[in-house]
Amino acid sequence: MNGFTKYITERPWEDTVTRWFVLVDDAIQRILAKRRRPFRASGPAPVFSDSEVITVSLIIETFFRATRNWGTPLFGNTWRTCFRN
Repeated sequence: MNGFTKYITERPWEDTVTRWFVLVDDAIQRILAKRRRPFRASGPAPVFSDSEVITVSLIIETFFRATRNWGTPLFGNTWRTCFRN
């Protein structure tokens, strides 16, 4: 098994983001099915879905030690290509 550093340097970010997004989105859908109502009840439609925001937050937390100053510039271009409206 590859080490953590080798994994994140050799694996395309798009693969990691896609895998995490699918897991997060599935969990959100299960939660919403149990709630039987959306999290947001009013206001304008958001640009990003809850799953996208949670995925980006988890990746920055995990791979960049929750440092937005590092995570946003380094990961920023990847999430823009992964989450298109």
